[in-house]
Amino acid sequence: MSFEVEPSEFWYKFNKGTWEPEAFDFYKKYVSPVKDVIDMGGWIGPTMLFAYAFNARRISVIEADPANFQVLKNNVRKNFLEDRVLLYNLCLSERSGDIVSFGAASKKKGSSTKHIGGGQTKVRTTSMMEFIRSQDLNEVSIIKIDIEGAEQDVVDSLDFIAGFKDIAVLFSIHVPLWRDAKKTTMAILESLQKFDVCTDSDQPMSREDTRKRLEKGGYFCLILKTKVTESNALPV
Repeated sequence: MSFEVEPSEFWYKFNKGTWEPEAFDFYKKYVSPVKDVIDMGGWIGPTMLFAYAFNARRISVIEADPANFQVLKNNVRKNFLEDRVLLYNLCLSERSGDIVSFGAASKKKGSSTKHIGGGQTKVRTTSMMEFIRSQDLNEVSIIKIDIEGAEQDVVDSLDFIAGFKDIAVLFSIHVPLWRDAKKTTMAILESLQKFDVCTDSDQPMSREDTRKRLEKGGYFCLILKTKVTESNALPV
């Protein structure tokens, strides 16, 4: 499919197919035409376009940065995607009502969120748990979580997601942005026991391999697959 987008150098790389090919493969494999996608950290819309092109039934996209959100909104409007795309300008975190400052001043449209903890953009947080409880996760096949280090604060949301059938989570890890890497690593490892864990290329990982990867640090993605069956699924 072809899309019209707001001008940005990023799209030249995207168009060549060299931007996060593992994410492309993930969406290609796990999008269902009879289920929805939740994209937490939608930026200017690349993974939204993956979901749309692979015919997800509905795509809910959450983006915190108001500047990025405006570009995202324009990209949806330019391509008449409103029939299947819902947009939310929210900053997801542990609880609602906190103020987060981020986003260094930039003249470039659609730059990724930078320098969380400082900057000129101030937004109020929304509890990620509050948001996902407002969604019908029984109707969701994919959740992408890329929230720039705030994954340290939403481990309880992973526990909640784990209670639903047939969900694949593309979980972005930002260890350098965590306040306490050791504590967060242990908390996430505990939650990940409820999932089948894979690399971003969908290769299975043992608990020990997962621990070592988290302790190594850096920025990377994991694929988490819920292990729920009919007998232990959460009630609708």
